[in-house]
Amino acid sequence: MKTGAHVRPLCALDLPEVKQLFQTREHFDDTSTQKRLEMFKWIAFENPYSDGEPTYFLACDGPKVIGHLGRMPVIFSIGGRKQKSYFFHDLYLHPDYRKGRGFFIVRALYQAAERNSDSFCCMMWTTDLNLEFQKRMGYTYRQCPRYYKFFDPRPKILRRLTSRALTNCIGVPLRGCLRAVDYFLLECFPPNGQVCPINRFDQRFDEFAARMSSELAVCVFKSSSYLNWRYMDKPFSRMKAIAVEDPRGIVGFAVVNLGTAHDYRQGTLVDIMAAPDDDHTVSLLLRESISICRASGMHSVRCCMSDPRMSKTLRQHLFFRDFYKAEPLMLANLNKTNEADTLLDLNRWHLTYGASDELMLDS
Repeated sequence: MKTGAHVRPLCALDLPEVKQLFQTREHFDDTSTQKRLEMFKWIAFENPYSDGEPTYFLACDGPKVIGHLGRMPVIFSIGGRKQKSYFFHDLYLHPDYRKGRGFFIVRALYQAAERNSDSFCCMMWTTDLNLEFQKRMGYTYRQCPRYYKFFDPRPKILRRLTSRALTNCIGVPLRGCLRAVDYFLLECFPPNGQVCPINRFDQRFDEFAARMSSELAVCVFKSSSYLNWRYMDKPFSRMKAIAVEDPRGIVGFAVVNLGTAHDYRQGTLVDIMAAPDDDHTVSLLLRESISICRASGMHSVRCCMSDPRMSKTLRQHLFFRDFYKAEPLMLANLNKTNEADTLLDLNRWHLTYGASDELMLDS
């Protein structure tokens, strides 16, 4: 079926048309539109791994931009070898084009991104609608476990009981119990070591990334330039980064994002990286991340983690796995890599929320 639209890579001259497209998003005012444009430019034109490659594909009806699909270049380490790859993300189609030919326009966007990618491609943290579409595209589906740690369960209880008095009768003692258990586990027996805040990632993290490439079977190669772009230079960022260092150099880091919703403030352990068998370093990072979220008034903190070795340490710090829903990981272009068998085994991945775009686009 002919869509009447054509797909092409983004260029800087398209930004005025892209801004007009943003204005069709539900609940977007002038401020939201401008913020989204700033983040769009940051993702599209400042990625240190892009090397001049297209980072977005646009669907156009004549000169009018009616949709876009992001294609974020990244470098993976697979079995200690670097390999270029891509994350497809940030799909949007103008509301007037969603019925009828909308399916074919979206398919054309994905197909253009696939054709222009000479390696495997990933999609993570997608909507249910996009997930079903990606399955229809024949992409390979995997699930990454997600975990929650609760500090104050009252907002969650209130949504189910609706009675504030009854919620407080249950929630206040439960909050006290959670705090007491945390104090006993995390503060009475703290691991030895010091965690330092990070304002910029430097050469020490390049050396750490090189070491981790031999420790982890599949992970994004997180150079200092990538980490600064991804976390420190993000417009409107609420990220806090911490690290652990010993005589070997950097041995682990974590990044926390602090939520701002009024009714339920949820922190996110966006990224955590250390040798999975180094329980001491992982515990230090988790303990400090928990303290940051609790001190900032978060009701809970969430994370996702594919590596079962690190998941064990999460559970020891009272992170509870969500058995009802996991984070989807979709894989495409597996015919363009020799590492397909390794990539299909999610237990060999080091996958966190830092690989998704939901938090990249959060302002």
